Amino acid sequence: MEKMNRIVALSLVFAGLLAPLAVSAGLPGVGSLDKLKEQAKAVLGPEQVKSYMEPYFAIQKALAGDDLAGAKDGASQLKALIESGDKVQAAKVLLNASVSLVDSADLATARVAFNSLSEGLIVAAKTSGVQMDDVYVATCPMAADGESASWLQEGATVANPYLGTAMSTCGSVVPLNDKAGK
Repeated sequence: MEKMNRIVALSLVFAGLLAPLAVSAGLPGVGSLDKLKEQAKAVLGPEQVKSYMEPYFAIQKALAGDDLAGAKDGASQLKALIESGDKVQAAKVLLNASVSLVDSADLATARVAFNSLSEGLIVAAKTSGVQMDDVYVATCPMAADGESASWLQEGATVANPYLGTAMSTCGSVVPLNDKAGK
């Protein structure tokens, strides 16, 4: 239940970042979750979310292998991709997390930044309605000092970016597009 409350709260924060763009685009104010999802789709669409996945997966895989340099490289690619797009403001949460990851001095700091990036991208993926086969939302109950943390990954075999090689298979997965998991 606590995890669901965090996701709902993050969704509202993410929506708050999208609201100014939604208003400037002439979309109605946020009144319901359905309207919020429609506004999110209008501002940060499925194709844009999908374009962020390749560098994001590079970061996830690098952290799972305790490779700070690889994670920073993936974050640099994601940062450049977001900055080159026409919806930088809508992706501000993702951009800020990417910058923090690029600037990370160690794996622990990189993993904290990756948690923020993951939370934002999971919300963006779910609200945009992006359809991606073989992409899963994985959750590790031991990550984030036992608070639990989630991430997106390709394939159903857990590759934990938070615990790295020490506990690479700790966690469970559900398909991103699993209607029961929404």
